Amino acid sequence: MKAAQWLKTVSPSLSRKGLADQEIFLKQGRSRRFEIGPQGVLASNSNESGWAIRATGSRTSLFVAGTDQPPAGGPWPAADGYPIQLPPRSPGEEWSEPADLDVPLMVEGEALELFEACARELERELPGARLLRAVLEDGASSSQIANSHGIDAAMRARTSTLFLEVAAPGGSDTRITGFATEREARRFSPRSLGRRLADRLVVRTRGTKVDRDRAPCLLAPPVTVRILAGLLPLLIGREAAGRARARADRQGRLTSERLTIVDNPRLREGLFSAAIDGEGVPTRALVLVEDGIFRRPLVGWWQVEPRAARPAGCLRRPSWREPPRVGPSHLFIQPDQAVPVHSLLEAVPRGYYFLETLPGARFDLSADRFSLPVAGFQVSDGRANQPVSRAVLQGRIGALLHGVQGVARDLTFLPAGSALGGPSLLVHGLEIAAG
Repeated sequence: MKAAQWLKTVSPSLSRKGLADQEIFLKQGRSRRFEIGPQGVLASNSNESGWAIRATGSRTSLFVAGTDQPPAGGPWPAADGYPIQLPPRSPGEEWSEPADLDVPLMVEGEALELFEACARELERELPGARLLRAVLEDGASSSQIANSHGIDAAMRARTSTLFLEVAAPGGSDTRITGFATEREARRFSPRSLGRRLADRLVVRTRGTKVDRDRAPCLLAPPVTVRILAGLLPLLIGREAAGRARARADRQGRLTSERLTIVDNPRLREGLFSAAIDGEGVPTRALVLVEDGIFRRPLVGWWQVEPRAARPAGCLRRPSWREPPRVGPSHLFIQPDQAVPVHSLLEAVPRGYYFLETLPGARFDLSADRFSLPVAGFQVSDGRANQPVSRAVLQGRIGALLHGVQGVARDLTFLPAGSALGGPSLLVHGLEIAAG
């Protein structure tokens, strides 16, 4: 039975409770999991179906979820939530689903070939390095949503996650882990994964600490993405506009003019590319910061000002077990396709190239201060040389945002509830302290 039919079935019993506005969400998913490690090769399949109902009256609301099929006539738990608003039906832009949504999930032989290729590339980049454990989760899902305001929509999704645990060469007991996510598992690049893991192992095993310094820094995408995550309160929610404009300079710029920040739920290659959001509202791309100037925050359809403006479709529903909430789909710093990473590195006569972040990040927007532990390499004459095992980027958040002098083309997305993305950034004026 489709969502709209289920809505008609459950509607009378909900209306009798004084909950006249109703929404039903149905989701089915299937996944395959493959693992190699100390226990050998493990493989499993899983299938899941779930539903969620939101219903509201003038004084209270209800959220309930379960597996299999919703009960047609209840019984329903007590409605003890605050009243909510359900979105009206609205027109959306033309949409065609990505073709790879129809590609079959990986089979065991393909997964093992991927693991072997990752191990081979790792050893090629750093002889003696070993792959200790690898896990691939490959899944697909379909969802339907209908509400009493006329929304009746459906969407499909695919997500593949690869986890790798590797060890340094020789007798070192240094181990690191890495995650990678693609919409379709056959897109994983063992060569790039092996190179990144090898670089991180070199930094961890051979790196030294730094003295207090102030020098240009090239920040790789994982560092850029962590910074973007720390800045989300300036970009998402009703209060974001006030926070962002309070930090703008006299020219109205929140950041360097080299930065443009976009949320695009329809990104064709994106992990969560979809025509509708978790409430069935049509999605569209939004520019939040354009050439350094704050344009708008990401807010729910009921928070858009003026109310006649077209909504963004930015309610994310990570699972049928949770009600939707405002959040990005693919929030990213726009790359400069004309700038390769090596050209930014060559522009650093003396400085640092930081590859990854370490635990302990702090972003205090009220105090305009941040502290971000990182690791990477020292740079001399445009070349990365001495590994740095631990340093701390710190200082004013405003100085960080306005200090961006270059943006590369290597846009990379990392999972963080949604997909956050960033290219390598060349930043001047940062304080570097010993970690």
